[in-house]
Parts: sequence; structure tokens; C-alpha cells
Amino acid sequence: MKRARTLWIAGGGCYGRHYARQLAPAVGGTRGAWAKAQLRVIDRDPDCAAAADAALELGDWDHVLDARLRAEPDAADWLIPAPLTPHLFARWLERALAATANVRAIDPPFLPETPFARVTQGRLVFSFAEWRCPTHCVEPAICPATRQPKSWDLGRELASYGLKLREAGLTPLAGPFVARLAPVARGVSGFPLSDWSRAARRVQALLEGPRARTRAYVLAATASSCHGAASLFRVEKKRGD
Repeated sequence: MKRARTLWIAGGGCYGRHYARQLAPAVGGTRGAWAKAQLRVIDRDPDCAAAADAALELGDWDHVLDARLRAEPDAADWLIPAPLTPHLFARWLERALAATANVRAIDPPFLPETPFARVTQGRLVFSFAEWRCPTHCVEPAICPATRQPKSWDLGRELASYGLKLREAGLTPLAGPFVARLAPVARGVSGFPLSDWSRAARRVQALLEGPRARTRAYVLAATASSCHGAASLFRVEKKRGD
């Protein structure tokens, strides 16, 4: 019997509670993309704010998501991250590759050409916004801040940034792999977890087979159309593999 799709909310605090309430109609109805899906909140606290609004998966975000992807790498589950969560995609990818390769996060040689870009706590954060955005912005075609059509897209910017990294000598560069946030309900965005396992397979393919490389670089990002976080890794195949 096929397992029901699950929407995983990372964190059961104020954001998690808000997301659970916004998503309840989508999973509780009989029509729509998420009808009859499961809604689960990942949190260590059994009394977290969202516990009354969705099923609770007690545990650490990384451990729970690792177990889910090991059980079914290509599941149709989605993750709903809070705005200030760590870069979970990059952390998972680093752990997934560590079984067959030595993985080390490195600082990028230069930053993307976005209005805001900096490296903080080992990750690259960047944005096209030069203003404070609403927390639960739905990213409409007309920007609420400028009141003009959006002329930017971080997906295109990341592709251009990857090309420039290659030109600077970071080759072969796998990616950029982008866990692209898409609307699930009003003010709630997420992305398919299968993006993560697909990225790991593509990197591992570079290190295996008759034309295998002993070293590669990996650019992994989580991004909406306006904001994103990315990590750059140097990956070297372990000796004897």
C-alpha cells in the first residue's frame, strides 16, 4: 500500500503553529494537491505551540529527516522550513556524502551580484530585497515593497553564479542544486524532499564509474524567488573506494 504524502513542518514554535493552521484546510479537504496528505510537525518539545494543531514527530530535525529519506528517498513528501531555520538541505547533503567522500564546507571566492549577499556562520545568504519584507509574503508578481513587477529571480541568479564559479576554477562544480520554495498555502512555502536525494545521487555519480573524479565542488541552495541560503563544498573521494 502506497504511503500517504506528508508535509513536514520544521519546528513547532510560533511559525510552526501558524503554518499548521494555514495548512489544515489543504490537507483536510477532499480536493486539491494536498487533500488527504499527512501533516506532521518536527520538534523536541512535546508541549510546543503547534502540538495542538498537527501530529507531532518528537525529535531533532536532522535525525527525523535522515530517517525519512533513508526509508524512501524518492517519497513525495515536502518540507516546510521556518524563515530562520538552519540550511537543512546543505547539512543533509553533507551527511549523505560523508559515507563515501570527505566533505568540507569552504567560503566562496566571491559573492553573488545581488543587492544583499554575505557569508555568515559558514553559509552564504543573499537576497534581491533592499527592504524589510513581510514575514509571510506570498511573493506575488507585483512586489509589495516596490509595487512594481519583479524583474529578478534567484534561480536565474544562482545558475549565473555557478557559471562564474566554474570560470574561476572551481571545476567540476556539481549544481547549483536548488531546493526551490514554492507556495503550498497562503503565506506557506515548501519544497519536495526528493530534491535532496536527487542531488546526492548526482554528486555521487561524479565520484564513481570509469570517468570518476577524485574531487569536485558542490553548490547547494534553498531559495525562493527573492531570498536564499547556499553552501559551497569541496568533496574528495575517500581513498580505497
